[in-house]
Amino acid sequence: MEIIKFRKFQTSKRDNSRGKVFFPIFSEKMRLPKVTCQKLSVRGGFSLIEMIVYISIMTLILVVVINMIIIIITSQKKVSSLSIVEHSAVVAFDRMSREIRDAVSIDYGKSQSSYPAKLVLDTVDEGGVPMEVEIYLENDSLKINDGNISGPLVDPGAKVTDFSFFLLSDGTVEAVKLELTLEAGENQFKKTETFYSTILLRHVE
Repeated sequence: MEIIKFRKFQTSKRDNSRGKVFFPIFSEKMRLPKVTCQKLSVRGGFSLIEMIVYISIMTLILVVVINMIIIIITSQKKVSSLSIVEHSAVVAFDRMSREIRDAVSIDYGKSQSSYPAKLVLDTVDEGGVPMEVEIYLENDSLKINDGNISGPLVDPGAKVTDFSFFLLSDGTVEAVKLELTLEAGENQFKKTETFYSTILLRHVE
């Protein structure tokens, strides 16, 4: 650093005895304390090892997050498939139970227990007029036809892979044992369940 030199300044004095004025003079050279400036070194960027460590940590975190997302999505799809299967089973068995309980008898001649199964019930409508109700398997769907309305008993997303029934009778009581297998979802999200129920007929005199 450059050193600045100053000379000491003295004020003027008047010599009263001679009437002369003395002008200011400078004293010896004065030195100021030496001041040194050090350049600050700023470290920029990361070393190769630090970059490798950071990338490894970020990769590990990313893998964990992706796995969690995959698990959540898989669980949601499996739950959705199971929900479709269970809801379809509840709706189908509820309708079939009502029709079988209210039936007068089972038409053994028209019913077919082998694949594709078809259960034909002899019953009457609200006005007492005899009618037939058919419960049958068609195009991987369980359907019902009561003479007026024909339609599926399961959700559109559910597939009926098996429907069968067994007729039970001891001469005084008739019953039907139903077996229904439903499937929903695809690939690893597929859910398959088999449901059973036995319904007694209440004969109308």
